[in-house]
This record gives sequence, C-alpha cells and structure tokens, in this order.
Amino acid sequence: MRRRFFRCSGESYRTVGAWSFRGGYEEGKGEIAVASEDAPAGAPAEVYGRYLEGGRLGFQRCRDCSSMVFYPRVLCPVCGSVDLEWGTSGGRGVVYATTAVHSRDGEPYNVALVDLEEGIRMMSRVEGIPAEEVEVGRRVRFEVREEDDGPVAVFVPMAEPEEPEESEEPAR
Repeated sequence: MRRRFFRCSGESYRTVGAWSFRGGYEEGKGEIAVASEDAPAGAPAEVYGRYLEGGRLGFQRCRDCSSMVFYPRVLCPVCGSVDLEWGTSGGRGVVYATTAVHSRDGEPYNVALVDLEEGIRMMSRVEGIPAEEVEVGRRVRFEVREEDDGPVAVFVPMAEPEEPEESEEPAR
C-alpha cells in the first residue's frame, strides 16, 4: 500500500518541534511545505514518464530561485523549495561529452551528456550513427524510444546546415 506524503497541495503543516542548526531543537518551530496546487499529480518520476509517453521531454523549474531541475525531484536542489513547475523542452541540444561502451556480447553503444537549449544537461544516448562517431559539439534532437520497461529519451543527430558554395565572381 502506498502512503501519500502530501494530503492537499498548497498546504503547509506546523510541526511539534524542529531541529535548528543554529539553536538545536526548538519547540513549536518548523514547517513542512507541500507542492503547489497546479503541480501534476504523482511522483516526479511518474509525471516525467507521462511526458515521455506523450512524446515530450518534461523538466522542472523552481518558482522561488528560477533554477532548472532535471532529473525531476520533489525539492529544488538549489534552494530546497517544493514550488516546482513543469515545462516542456524543445528537445534540441548539443553533445557535451560522450563515450563508446563496448560489451562482450553486442555492438558498442554510446553514453552522452547533452546540453539542451533550455539550460539542462542530461545523460542519454545518441542513436542513428555508430557509437564511435558521436562527437562532442554535434547538434542533436530529442526522440522517444519504446523499450521493455517503458519510454526512454534518446537523441538523434540533426542535419548539419549546408555551407553555401563560394561563387567565382571576378573581383572588382
């Protein structure tokens, strides 16, 4: 049986006492904040999975400190706020780092860190080209792949813009 931590969104609960780093245990102090009223229902990982099922890449932004939050969490890792809102990424980014992983039994695959245009860095893989050909700086776009345990965010290379050919006009 699952237990819900938050009874009603937007509420805060007073505690009987709380530990303070400045003054030790203080009677009647402390507060537990809960998610805002417009937060999607469910654990952050479940909400993220629903975004992927819809073909979108969801991320969170803290309303208090404006930090981008990815992988989805209950609290902002920067300021500790629970006031996180969901947004959708455009899915375009650049490979920040990559490595090819060779296994005994199969083809090599890559593990890549991708910097998205929204300011998020996420770990994934780049598909559509051999693992050894994934390069730092390559422009990629987001796609969803259905795997045994559900939808997964992957990236595929974007078409490189063609450079205009130099015309041979006589100099004046």
